[in-house]
Amino acid sequence: MNLAHGLAKSGVGRQLLWVVVEDAANVDSAIDDLLATSGVRYRYLAAESQAVSVHRGLVQRNRALDWIIEEGVEGTVYFADDDNAYRPSLWRRLQALPKGAFTVLPVGNMGYFGWEGPVFGDVKDGRAAIEQWSCDFCPRRWNVDMSGFAFSTTLLATQPSPRFEESSKTGFLETDFLAQIENAEIASLVVFPELADSIHVWHNYGVPFHGAAFYDATWTTGGTVGRRMVNASDIVLGFAWADSDLPLAVEAGH
Repeated sequence: MNLAHGLAKSGVGRQLLWVVVEDAANVDSAIDDLLATSGVRYRYLAAESQAVSVHRGLVQRNRALDWIIEEGVEGTVYFADDDNAYRPSLWRRLQALPKGAFTVLPVGNMGYFGWEGPVFGDVKDGRAAIEQWSCDFCPRRWNVDMSGFAFSTTLLATQPSPRFEESSKTGFLETDFLAQIENAEIASLVVFPELADSIHVWHNYGVPFHGAAFYDATWTTGGTVGRRMVNASDIVLGFAWADSDLPLAVEAGH
């Protein structure tokens, strides 16, 4: 119940809705009772995984997205893993995501430099480009973890409605989903400078990532970004150039 405790302390109160999907044909009454004592507004669903699925949680995430559409829920969608740790301020920032928008953010305890996520260029006229990625597995268009992005529910109303795909290759589930989000006609990428400059979510918290060369004790991204590539011909361990046709990000509140 670590996640339940963190959500209860999120600071956004009843505006947060926790959608929990059991990997089974039916919900578990004991889990339902536990959720009822969490202090968090929740909806408990069930969706059983296919035996041949190579993507853990795919069926459950898609069931949650279906339910959001069915119930007409409005707001920001974020996939919160129960083994992650979160700063309370993360939820307030994501709450401010505009309609039709999506965002990407760094996730700690991953990657060569101890975090993975976007490296933005300087903000000019309220816009910034993703120039590079800090990443460990870098051949993707969107090099982010499942907890490294969020999006407005309005993007689920586009056609075709974005869903996680069983056909995605291992490691490409997130980027394939974000490609669908990106291609929605109304979609706009938003950057929250606070979320880009410091880590607000840690993957598999308490178990240090074995592939990291070092961890920045301040959990800010600036020291790492200072080591990034400068010239187009540069190759720097832990970084990858971003695709030049990624959408420009609008600075939040601009």
